[in-house]
Amino acid sequence: MADLPVEKVIHDLEDKTCDKCGAEMIEIGKEERDELVYTPAKFHIRRHSIKVYKCTKCGSAPEKDAELEDIEACHIVKAYCPKPMIPGSYCSPELLAHIIYEKYGKAVPLHR
Repeated sequence: MADLPVEKVIHDLEDKTCDKCGAEMIEIGKEERDELVYTPAKFHIRRHSIKVYKCTKCGSAPEKDAELEDIEACHIVKAYCPKPMIPGSYCSPELLAHIIYEKYGKAVPLHR
């Protein structure tokens, strides 16, 4: 809990005069107590930007490329990106874990 953000709420007296004698009172200390506050889940978009590269040298010299059998006319390489949990969906691993927990851990119907 040490790394959670802290919201400070200061409770102070409006009138700092003694209600018995009317003298000005001075601060001698303070008490503090902590509460753990839950804020409902927040959503954000994780946009995977997958870079695609093309070799400019492969296929540019057909006479040289004919000697090598593994040279393609246009060599294209795509960067690695983890596959989605459910193909074709927007569901992230975190969201799927939350849905499964709500459905099976807390027995909440899917339509809620």
